[in-house]
Amino acid sequence: MQLLKKPAAREMLIAVAIIFALLATLAFLGFRISKLTATISRNIQEVLDRSASIKLLSVLEGQYASKGERYLQILENVIPSKDALIDLQKEFQSLAAQENVSFGFTFLGETPKSQSSLGTVTYRLNVQGGNLDALFRFMKRMAGFRYLNSFTNVAVNKPDSNFQMVLSGQAYFR
Repeated sequence: MQLLKKPAAREMLIAVAIIFALLATLAFLGFRISKLTATISRNIQEVLDRSASIKLLSVLEGQYASKGERYLQILENVIPSKDALIDLQKEFQSLAAQENVSFGFTFLGETPKSQSSLGTVTYRLNVQGGNLDALFRFMKRMAGFRYLNSFTNVAVNKPDSNFQMVLSGQAYFR
């Protein structure tokens, strides 16, 4: 108490208390400023990342508009919807008629499309013709068929005077 009665000591104590309060305030504000600066830096980086993503998306959309859309149309023409394959037998029969070979079609099954793969219609064709060249021309027409299809098995034999070809294959749909 004796210390507080002296005016110089009292003023010194008040000055030390004010300085301590100012230092505590500066430390608190420094901590808050550091924390807010880190938050602002993260937000700026996120804005820059989003801006770069938007620029890339714009470039991709431009490329899709100029090239991708045409390729997608080509794919849609080559890989039909499931309903378009209803007349598959008639279309194969038309190809066989162009080569003057007799034709038999057997539907073997269907695999539905999934998220990662196309659906398939599995078939077997029995083709008979007078000569081997006609059968191979038919097979070549099948390979150039307007819808995407593949052969899983091809067998050629000659049970009598005519050649016979058995083709197992798949036609794909989206």
